Amino acid sequence: MAEAARRAGRSPSDVMLLAVSKKQSLERVQAAYDAGLRDFGENYVQGLQNHEARLPNDVRWHFIGHIQSKKAKRVAGVTLVHSVDSLKLAEKLAAAAEQLQRTLPGLLNINISNEASKSGIVPDDTLPLLEQLASLAHLEIRGFMCIPSPAEEPRRAFARLRELRDLARSKTGLALPELSMGMSSDYQDAIAEGSTIVRVGTRIFGPRDA
Repeated sequence: MAEAARRAGRSPSDVMLLAVSKKQSLERVQAAYDAGLRDFGENYVQGLQNHEARLPNDVRWHFIGHIQSKKAKRVAGVTLVHSVDSLKLAEKLAAAAEQLQRTLPGLLNINISNEASKSGIVPDDTLPLLEQLASLAHLEIRGFMCIPSPAEEPRRAFARLRELRDLARSKTGLALPELSMGMSSDYQDAIAEGSTIVRVGTRIFGPRDA
């Protein structure tokens, strides 16, 4: 990661390593914690709750999977939600965060490759949704997340997400500092295109538990 950042003319400290701990054993997650990692990402509510209950309380939990709006309350306490993909979900998350007396940081999940089978906001709908979310006092949109199509060269998709973020900045005045993009197989390309959070699972933990 550090080498990829330096090649891109960036500081290694500008990129967070998010350890994707979904379906990993407690022993593996504890070992990563003991090695110094503090930011962990979960895709499923049950997995989040299981690991959260057993890891030290200085872990910064991220939720990176699809969220059913009825489960919004169960993720409203995390450090960052990477998968806001509709106005309805955003409203549920904001209401749950208000009950916790906090403002929940979130990222919009952008369907950057316009895949019909994938959840997320298509790029053309991003600016209108940001305008709608402006009234939600307890949800702060801090940037965008994406997972490129397997059929596409990842770096092109990452570049498009960065360009969309830059356009949104200029149109809305929002800071939008975060770009959550890049996984075990393509994190170096993501860093080259401006990623601030790379979501790495197998390169840290090995294959997931069944």
